[in-house]
Amino acid sequence: MAQTIRNLLAASTIWVAGLCLPAVAEPALRKPQAPVAVPTWSGAYIGAHAGAFRGTTMVVDTLGPAVFGDNVDTAGSLVGLQLGYNWRLGSRLVGGVEVDVSHMDGDGAFTCLQRSATVFGSDCKVEPRALATLTARLGTLIDRDERTLLCGKAGLAWMRSHVAMHPSNMTLVGRTLTGDPLVQADPVLYSGNARGWMIGAGVEYALDPAWSMKLEYGYHRFDKVSVATPENADVDAAGVVTALPAGTAHVSHDMHVVKLGLNHSLHGNADSSRAFAPPSRSVAVAGDWRTEFGLRYWYSSGRSRNDNSNGQIPILSRLTYDKLTGHSGEVFGRIDTPHNVFVKGFIGLGSITKGRHNDEDWGLAFETLPLPYETTESSVTGGLKYGTIDMGVTVMRSADYKVGVFGGYNYFHSTMDAYGCNQIVNPLSVICTTPVPSTDNVVSQEDTWHSFRLGVNAEARLWDRFSVNADIAYVPYLFYRGLDSHWLRGLFFPSSGTGRGVQAEIILNYHLTEALSLGVGGRYWSMWTGTNAEHTCNTCGGVSYPYKNSTERYGVFLQMAYRK
Repeated sequence: MAQTIRNLLAASTIWVAGLCLPAVAEPALRKPQAPVAVPTWSGAYIGAHAGAFRGTTMVVDTLGPAVFGDNVDTAGSLVGLQLGYNWRLGSRLVGGVEVDVSHMDGDGAFTCLQRSATVFGSDCKVEPRALATLTARLGTLIDRDERTLLCGKAGLAWMRSHVAMHPSNMTLVGRTLTGDPLVQADPVLYSGNARGWMIGAGVEYALDPAWSMKLEYGYHRFDKVSVATPENADVDAAGVVTALPAGTAHVSHDMHVVKLGLNHSLHGNADSSRAFAPPSRSVAVAGDWRTEFGLRYWYSSGRSRNDNSNGQIPILSRLTYDKLTGHSGEVFGRIDTPHNVFVKGFIGLGSITKGRHNDEDWGLAFETLPLPYETTESSVTGGLKYGTIDMGVTVMRSADYKVGVFGGYNYFHSTMDAYGCNQIVNPLSVICTTPVPSTDNVVSQEDTWHSFRLGVNAEARLWDRFSVNADIAYVPYLFYRGLDSHWLRGLFFPSSGTGRGVQAEIILNYHLTEALSLGVGGRYWSMWTGTNAEHTCNTCGGVSYPYKNSTERYGVFLQMAYRK
C-alpha cells in the first residue's frame, strides 16, 4: 500500500503540474508487442486530477432586484485527489462510487446590491477555495478491448468559498448634501460552506491493467445561503441623504468543472486470461521523429473587465467588455523527437465582430447633481492576436497512448473599440444622456498578456479512427500591460500588473488516412491580475489607482492536420 501511494504521488506530479495547447494523435502502424492483460474494472482505486472551473455566483438583494449586475462570474484552476470503488455489473456495465476533494485557485468580482441609481451599491468579490463531491458512477465499456469506459455520474457536492461585499465609492466631491451624514460604509466579509449536487459525464481509458486516465465534465449547483449586506445610503436629485441599514442577500453558486485525472488500481485490476487486441494504428512509436502541422478555425466568445479597485478599497469605476464574438484562424504544429522530447505551438489572428461595453461609475466628481451611480452601454468591435510555444517530455507512452508534461509561453493581445453611448440607468447623468452616435469611437481598450505556463497533455486512441487529447495548463505567473483610452474626455490610462491564470483544451480527432485527420475541439482561457496592478491617468497629473483586470476567452474550433 505504501509503495502504491508513493507511485501515485510520483505520477500525480505529472498530472497536476500545469497546462497548455493541443497535441494530436500520430497514426503510425503499430509495432508488434506482447499481449497485455485486460483490466477487470473492479476494485478500489486512488488517483489525482487537475482541471479548470467556471462558475456564477448569484447575489439576490431581499430589498429589491438590481438595475445592473448581481451575477458574479468566477474562473480558475483546481487540483485534487480522488478515491473510489468499481463493480463489474455485467458483460459491459460498470458501476461505482467515488469521493474527490479539490483545492481551487481563482476569483471573480462584479457589481451587486445596486437596486437603484440613487444608492451606491457594492462590489461583490467571490473566491471559491475548495470543492468536494460524493458520487455514484454508471458506465459501459464501448470498445472491443474493454479499455474505454463511457460513464455518467451524479451525487452530492460541497464547496468552501469567501464572499466580500465592499460598498462602492461614497465620496461625492464638492456637493452640498442634507440629511444623514455620508460616511463610507465598512465591507461585509463572509466565509462559509455550501451544500448541493452535481451531475456529469466522462470517459476513462485503461493505460494498462493498473493505471487509467480520465477526462470528465461536471455541473455543480449549490443551495442558497443568507449573508448580511453592508450599510448603504440613498441620495436623491435634491442632494438629500438617507442612511440605509444593513440588510440580507441570498447567495447561491453554480459551477462547470473539467478534470483530467489519473487513477491507480489498488487490486492489480487484471484479467490474465484475456489480452488487449492489437489496434490497426498507434498513437506513437518510440524512437522515431514525428512531425505534425495543420490549420484551425476558432469561433470564440469572451469577456474583459477592468476595475478601478483591487477588491480592498471602494470601487470608483468598472469597464466591462462582454459577449465578445470572435473569429480567428490558426497555424499549429508539433515535433516529437526520438528522445521523447517534443516541441509544439500555434499562432492565431482574428477579429472581434460584435460585443457589448458597459462603463459604470460611483460618486462622480464632475456631475452637476449628486450622483451615486450611473452606467452606459456601447457596441464593440476589435481584434485578436495570440500564440503559444511549448517544450515538453513524454513520460508515459505505448502504441495506444502518450502522456507528456511541458513548460511554455503564451502571448495574447486583444483590442476592443466601443462605439456609441447610451445612459441606461440614470436619466440625471450628464454622461451619454443624449446618445452618442454609433459611428463614434468613445472608448478603446488594448490588453497584452504574457503568460508562463506549466502543463500536462494526455492522448489516447479510443477506436481505430478516433483519438482524443486533453491539455490542462496552469499559469503560475503572467505579466499584463494595458491602455484604456476615453476619447470623448481625452483621458488615457495605462496599466500594468502580474497575476495567474488557467488554460484548457479538448480535441476529438477522426483519422481519414494514416497522415490526414480532422478534429473538433474546445478551448478555455482565463487570466487575471493580482492586487499589485496599477492604473494611472496620464492626462490628469499621473494619479494612480489600485487596479484589477481579468479576461476570458472560450469557444470551439475545427482543424485539419497532416503528420508524417
